[in-house]
Order: sequence, then C-alpha cells, then structure tokens
Amino acid sequence: MQNLAHTILEGVDQDVERRVNSCVERFRERVRDGVKDAYMFTLGARKNVRHTISISIERGDAVLAGVVRSDDSLGMALSAYRDSIAGGLSCIRRLQSAKSSLQGVPGDELDAIYPDEESDTLEQFLVMLDGRIERAGIVQRLMSLTTDFLGAYSPAQRSGQIVLNWGLIGLLAPRIDVSVEALTLKVLAHEYAHALSHLGVDANGEHWELEAFWQADVYVHEGLANYFSAAALAASDDWWFREALIALERMVERQSEPYREFNRWKNDLGARPEGVRAALRTARTMARVSNRDFDQLLRDYSGGR
Repeated sequence: MQNLAHTILEGVDQDVERRVNSCVERFRERVRDGVKDAYMFTLGARKNVRHTISISIERGDAVLAGVVRSDDSLGMALSAYRDSIAGGLSCIRRLQSAKSSLQGVPGDELDAIYPDEESDTLEQFLVMLDGRIERAGIVQRLMSLTTDFLGAYSPAQRSGQIVLNWGLIGLLAPRIDVSVEALTLKVLAHEYAHALSHLGVDANGEHWELEAFWQADVYVHEGLANYFSAAALAASDDWWFREALIALERMVERQSEPYREFNRWKNDLGARPEGVRAALRTARTMARVSNRDFDQLLRDYSGGR
C-alpha cells in the first residue's frame, strides 16, 4: 500500500510542510517549557549526563501505508482533496441560489452560460466523489489507531526523538475544522509530554528508565501525554495555544480509548494534578506499570473514588 499512501499524500498542499516547520521553529521552546512546567520536571543534567530531545519533520508515508486498503483506492486517493470538493459544492450551491434571486437580464445571462442541467450534473458528480471519500474512511481508520499517527516519540537511553508527520497533519486538519498550526502545536505538545514523562527529572533526581518506560501500558502513556499536554496548553493565555487545545479536544472525541483515558482519570477517579504527578513518580520506579496499577496509584494519591 506504499504507492497508494504516496498518492494520497501527494494531494496534500505542499505548503503545509513549510507551515509545520515554521510553527515548530516558532513555538518548540515554549511548548517544551510549558509541558515541563505542567509535570514540574526539569531536563537538567543528571549524573553528569544531560537529557536531549530532538525533532524531525516527515511526511508520514509509512504511517499511512499501514492503514490504507485497496478495496476503494479511488476514495482513499481523493481523501486529500475533500476540502476542495466541499468548496466546489458550496460554490455550485451559491450559484444556484444566485440564479433564483437574480431577476431580468443578469438572471437570464447567468442561466444561459450556466444552465440548470450542467449545474445539477456537476453537483451530482461532486456529491458522488464526496461519498466515495466518506466510504473509504481513511480518517476514521487513522483515528481508530491506538498509537500516535500525527507524530511519534522514540525513546533512547538518555535521549529521545520527536517526529511530526506534516502530510498527515495537513490531511486531518480540515476534517476536524482546525488550522494546520493549531494541530501542529497540539501534536508537538503531545509528543513533548511523552518525552518529558520519560526523560523529565523529578525532585528526587530520577527519570523513567528506558526498559520500564517501554513496558508501561499504552493507556498509561497516552493518558499521561494528553493529561499534561492539555494542562500545558490550558495554562497559557496565548491564542495559538488555546487553538491547539481545541484541536486536542476535537481529536479526543474521535480517537480510540487510550487517548480518552485522561478524561476518565479526572471524571471517574477524581484525579488532580498533584495526584497524577505523584502517581507518575511512583510508576517510574516499577518494572512494569499496568493500567490497573496506575488507577490504584491515582486513587492512593488523589483521594480518588
């Protein structure tokens, strides 16, 4: 499915890559520091070794290749053009409305150069294309994943790498009605939250050792990433950060259960920030932390239900 993924992402506006790069360059330090403050961790030197987090920006072909399928390759290939198709439909319908409201010579002239049958045919064609995109369900398939797809965090012994997939950000942003910049900031905050849960140094001078970090339950990882990225974005009065928080909320509504876990912590377990931080500090000392283990830690430290 690599060729189909390539075809889909070729349809994404190539200017999205520039916009994602520009956004990361402008905000990366503020996002990192905001997430770090939400955790109350540092990235200072520990045992004479400084933890480092690098960032790279890719298109995301390999990620998309894992979810596309060949039973409706046309619908999938058109997915990147859905915004344009919707715009075409809106234009046609406005022209149809104009024809009914214009009187006299202007109305007759518009009708002559744009007869009803051509308008109806073009509208039906675009509606058909839109239906094919909807049935192909590429966005729904991405949203059902239990792993990050707009970006990723790859941990190493005392470092980590964040990757942002600009092609997938450009594909998804119009589908959840947010800007490329807002979605980029949301993804950057989420991946920094993964990085800080791993490499952030707590008050005891400790971080999450690599093997134990790998072994932790996905619900714990994604719960922490959304909990602390949301907290960092909400703490800022910057307009772009607030837009990124809206993007996070719209993503969470559509994503799989691990990404909604942080809301369960707050709503069902009564988790508070100081309790989540304390639970994380203890979880990082465990060889393997399950979702059930973390729930109990939250109850212990937050006075949860």
